[in-house]
Amino acid sequence: MKIQEFRDLLKSADRDKLEKAFAECYKQFSKAKKEEIDLLVQDILSGNEKKKAEKGKTANFEELESQYYERAVQCLWDLYGVLCRGCEVYLFSSDDPFASVRWEQEELYHLLVKKTFQLGYTRENIRKVLPLCASGGLSRTNLYAMNQLALLSELKTSDVKYMAIEEAKKLIEQAGNALKKTDYYSTDAYYRRRKE
Repeated sequence: MKIQEFRDLLKSADRDKLEKAFAECYKQFSKAKKEEIDLLVQDILSGNEKKKAEKGKTANFEELESQYYERAVQCLWDLYGVLCRGCEVYLFSSDDPFASVRWEQEELYHLLVKKTFQLGYTRENIRKVLPLCASGGLSRTNLYAMNQLALLSELKTSDVKYMAIEEAKKLIEQAGNALKKTDYYSTDAYYRRRKE
């Protein structure tokens, strides 16, 4: 029976029969389900019904206030980091975490670069986006070149591009110096150091 048919049936029903039918239906629920239903029924009878959230509605960054915008961008970076890590080690029930959340890695990285740069083209922000365009976990359908193209598309002016080149050189130099301090290079050691 559809919900509208059910409502029509309830409207035409006698109150005593309705109470009896509701009580019989309630008896059919498991104890755990009754606890959920109890809260719902109490809210409805007291008039404190919660409005249903719209289905399919997604967060809109433009509507977020500036104080929450940075936090939302940081949460997306955290999500991206977890998904990248899931490409390196088995964290999820899928071998491709990006496919699990139905988001292409390149698209999410491009969104993060774009939203990060909306906070400003600072050296700090450029330093934040650079490493993940050339390192970190890759989904099965992505290449570092795709992330690099996404980053390049957001570097709009020559000043910003030169700033990115300078920061990339510094990151390469730091990685080289760290590598020289070790006697050998091991990918396991790299991932352990990166985790710290």
